Amino acid sequence: MKNIYLSFIAMLLITSGLSAQKSSLVDAQWVQKRMESGNLVIFHIGREEGYKDEHIEGAIYIEPSEYTYQDDVRVFDLPTDQELKDVLENKGLSNSKDVIIYTPKNWIPLVTRLYFTLDYLGHGGKTYILDGGLVAWKAINGKVSSRIPEVVKGSFEIKPNMNLLASKEEVLAGIESEEVDIVDCRAQVYYSAIEATHGARKGRVPGAKT
Repeated sequence: MKNIYLSFIAMLLITSGLSAQKSSLVDAQWVQKRMESGNLVIFHIGREEGYKDEHIEGAIYIEPSEYTYQDDVRVFDLPTDQELKDVLENKGLSNSKDVIIYTPKNWIPLVTRLYFTLDYLGHGGKTYILDGGLVAWKAINGKVSSRIPEVVKGSFEIKPNMNLLASKEEVLAGIESEEVDIVDCRAQVYYSAIEATHGARKGRVPGAKT
């Protein structure tokens, strides 16, 4: 998506979305009860080999590269709206369905990135994150499986919310404004320019806080 600069501020936007809807973080018992009524898509975020070994029964694997984009200029950007629509429909998502996202390990940035993406597409009110992920699910003896579920293509009408995105020009203006805080939520080694993130240059947006 042209002119969208998400590398350093995506987590800030994600945090804003979650704080506006606190009920988006749910526990394993809630998920277990919700599964009884069906009409639900569960997304597994993690390594594919781990998903094939075990996942919440009925969960669908989604590769982070399917909902992020990177080339020689852009890093961790959003794919086009149409690309996102196609991916999510092919994963079984329809507007009527709730979404639960979880991870077996510490892939929280990619979990929240998918939440943000769905929120941007207009589905944030029906999207939930499993607190504690697969560990919490297994702790209540939730069903796990190695069987890959059959996916029926969904019908997903998107309603993009451009207010959730910041353009390069808006970030540049924010650097000069005392009324704008830019938060860098990456690890300290990236913030301090010890290492580069995802092929980007070392360093951070001037004035960004950690």
